[in-house]
Amino acid sequence: MAKRKQIPKENTWASFKGSALLTDPLNSLSRTFIPAERICRVFEIDDKKDVDSCLLRFQEINRENLEFLDISSVLSTDSAKKGIYLETSQYAGAIPIKSPKNGKFTVDLLVKGRYSSDVDEDDLTGLLTTMGETMLPRFHENLRLCGESVKPPIFFECQNFIDSYIKAEKEHWTKFANEIRIEKTTRSSTNWTKHALNSYNPNKVLVFENKINFQTTDHKEWRQLIFVLDFCIQELSSVRTPQKTRRLYADKLCRLRKTYNKYQIEKTSFIPIHASDPIAIKKLKKIANIILKDTSTEKRSWRIDIAVLFERYVQFVFDNATNRISWKVRSNPHYPVHGWKPRWSLNYLEPDLILQSFDSQIVIDAKYKSHMLSRSDNNGEKQKDAFREDLFQVLAYSAFNRQEKKYVILAYPYNVNFDNSDEDKNRYTRIIEQRITSPFSSSNVEVILLSLPFTNNHLQEVINEISELVNRISTEADYLD
Repeated sequence: MAKRKQIPKENTWASFKGSALLTDPLNSLSRTFIPAERICRVFEIDDKKDVDSCLLRFQEINRENLEFLDISSVLSTDSAKKGIYLETSQYAGAIPIKSPKNGKFTVDLLVKGRYSSDVDEDDLTGLLTTMGETMLPRFHENLRLCGESVKPPIFFECQNFIDSYIKAEKEHWTKFANEIRIEKTTRSSTNWTKHALNSYNPNKVLVFENKINFQTTDHKEWRQLIFVLDFCIQELSSVRTPQKTRRLYADKLCRLRKTYNKYQIEKTSFIPIHASDPIAIKKLKKIANIILKDTSTEKRSWRIDIAVLFERYVQFVFDNATNRISWKVRSNPHYPVHGWKPRWSLNYLEPDLILQSFDSQIVIDAKYKSHMLSRSDNNGEKQKDAFREDLFQVLAYSAFNRQEKKYVILAYPYNVNFDNSDEDKNRYTRIIEQRITSPFSSSNVEVILLSLPFTNNHLQEVINEISELVNRISTEADYLD
């Protein structure tokens, strides 16, 4: 979030710790069985005879929150193995779960990336912070979590402030203020010392400097609240706020803009709360201080497409790895498809990343799959078909390169903790090189299967190793030229 008016920069990410979970964190793109015994134990259901109705109620009352994470639930048909299957999608995130006993939100359900670091550690938090706002999670406006969570954007607190400010306006809150006035009559607060110094001048004999106390709504603390109000109006009007929320608050913001002038704003980093303040003002000040100090206690359900995040991560790594060399980075370029197109046809091709240098180019496609995590050479036709599809796709992108020798890179997630081999223990990336040659010409394609850790740990080392790889390819391409 951009820094404005001395309001602290928002820390979008926070660790997910100390939460009461329904089960161990689920993996994205997986199917997990949760036994009925665990559900009964978590929600303290003593009546074991009514397990079937308990599972059915669990499924029904949690349908909406499960849909937010695109989780499908299926009851077990095995009478000897009662429970429920939860099948996750590409989303990582967290949602609250209602108890089938009383229908109240009781625990949280956490989904982490299947091939990435755990979201309950600072690692993914650091990664997202390092990448900046290249991709933000989606937060649910109504589903609040039971435990700690990734901190949602500040516009939630801005909504609370606007609603509370409108109620506080009705209080017509006044405070005593004082000012110095020049008058022609004396008061008990007349500054006689200054008058004695100026009375030698006949024109100032009847001029008195008086200190006046009065009640006003335009006092210091209200002007500080206007400072926070001005910030909230800007935040709720910005593109960082969802369009639905902007429409909902459009009329309120339009009216509030007309209630103050810029000269009334008084910058501050804290607004004191007094025992004598009206209840509505105390609540407004409390929200204002949360915004000023960035100490939001809002805990909203959230989700992020982990596969798309990995694609952005690969783009981020290559962008930083090539910023010192002559190669240009083009993320998600469009190759338009011309001519008549039926409904099922594509309008354009879109590789994840293209590196260009003069007449040479490297086509890079990121795939959030487990190919580089497999320890077995025989994983069946399913994985072979998936790899064939990935390879054909990246080869199609490379067809637009006129060079006889083409370079393509397929990037997969990788966790060094999964590797028990002694090879390249000092390296954080893994590379498998292949070559496809044409029997009809001298053209060939260098295929590089690249695995890199999807983590913030050792990110600079990963960038350095990717830089070495690009430099080597660049040297080979220059030699061929």
